[in-house]
Amino acid sequence: MADILIKGGTVITVDPTRRVIEKGAVAVSKDKIVAVGPARQVAREHKARKVINARGKVIMPGIIDTHGHSGSTLTKNIGERLTGHPWRLLLDHLLFRSVDEEFWEVEGRLMALERLKFGTTNFVHMFGTAPRGDDPIYPEVHMKGIADVGIRSVTGVGPPRPPYPAVYSSWRGGKKTDKKVSMEESFRVAEKVIRKCHGRDNGRTQVWVATSRPQAPSKYDMMFRPEYLKYGFTQSKLIRRLMDKYGVGLHAHAYGGVVKWSHERLKLLGPNVLLAHCTGFTKQELRYMRDTDTKANHNPTARRIWGYDSVCSLVEMIDMGISVSIGTDCTGQDRTQDQFKDIKVAILLQRQRFHDPGILPPGKVIEMVTIDAAKNLGMDHLTGSLEPGKKADVILINTEQPHLTPIWMVPQRVVYQVTGHDVDTVMVDGKILMEGRKVKSVNEKKVLKDAQRAGERM
Repeated sequence: MADILIKGGTVITVDPTRRVIEKGAVAVSKDKIVAVGPARQVAREHKARKVINARGKVIMPGIIDTHGHSGSTLTKNIGERLTGHPWRLLLDHLLFRSVDEEFWEVEGRLMALERLKFGTTNFVHMFGTAPRGDDPIYPEVHMKGIADVGIRSVTGVGPPRPPYPAVYSSWRGGKKTDKKVSMEESFRVAEKVIRKCHGRDNGRTQVWVATSRPQAPSKYDMMFRPEYLKYGFTQSKLIRRLMDKYGVGLHAHAYGGVVKWSHERLKLLGPNVLLAHCTGFTKQELRYMRDTDTKANHNPTARRIWGYDSVCSLVEMIDMGISVSIGTDCTGQDRTQDQFKDIKVAILLQRQRFHDPGILPPGKVIEMVTIDAAKNLGMDHLTGSLEPGKKADVILINTEQPHLTPIWMVPQRVVYQVTGHDVDTVMVDGKILMEGRKVKSVNEKKVLKDAQRAGERM
């Protein structure tokens, strides 16, 4: 007997044959999917303790966001007109390196709750690259907040942006104490976090190495300074050591010039490396990405898309066989973590580039936030599609609304008209975390109240 049967909706499977099943069903036992198919057949073969009537709904894999930043949800709109170093000084130095453990636990819970309500069941975010690299307690409590909500996460820990040493502030009994931390010490902190937290919460909590960027020359990188190159070789060796020792991936920003330098000088590229933004790449750099099976993440609503002489060669990368996923990059300044908005912008940007309304079809974009994203995290054997044997990470979208009626051409409807607010039900690991937009895993009102207090204290 199955534990949960979801039946009667239109199922977008993203399975190897890309089936879309009208009046379909998904059966779940414990944390796994045991059947996907026509509703009558699945219901006949799999009786269940709980039956969810999905009539008028779309059943699809949970959305996966492959790039974001810790601290973003409690700093919404702060410094929204700043860029480059003024923005960095405000957020990195004045805020993120000064707030306490309560801030980070509450922020992790709020970040996960926002994503949950938008249908995101798994996400990647950078923690140590800017917020805290001085003490394991900060990323640990942040991951605890995320785990309380129940969705999956990949937390990137590692060195802050140079120069070094970095100065962090701690508060005890209302008194502030400053501490200087070298790049090497930040790696020792990162190792402690990986050793303690990686694979926790039934595997939902993952920890990777992250660096804001490999230290490499790039005219497209607003944070690059030539004097930072002296840190590059030591940093890359320490990164590779942690990756090899613990079998974890690397997440980093990358712009034109970074891939060439990282491949030829730093020896950092590879199949367990996920690069964010990927703007300004040369054809040679695209070939390096392809030949090393390095993964790419596109952030179509990132503010650096506008006003910089760079572009993400998204279509070219896909045509070359490079695996590309999509991220919100939510830095909190001017965005939310609703990835349904990002996939629309991704399509519009490429169609504008090529003046072609057929470029980047809806089905491909759905792949980029499900199975392709799972592949980029090394999790496509576990999640990213609705198939028997995979983890039960499932979302239901309510289509019985004016902007989604009449309902036909369902994949197109999901891409062009759906927003995160249309997500009705979310399941992760076979556990229903939200149903009828009512959150079950945490007390939503308390999370919001705690977040308001922590934001004001910040």
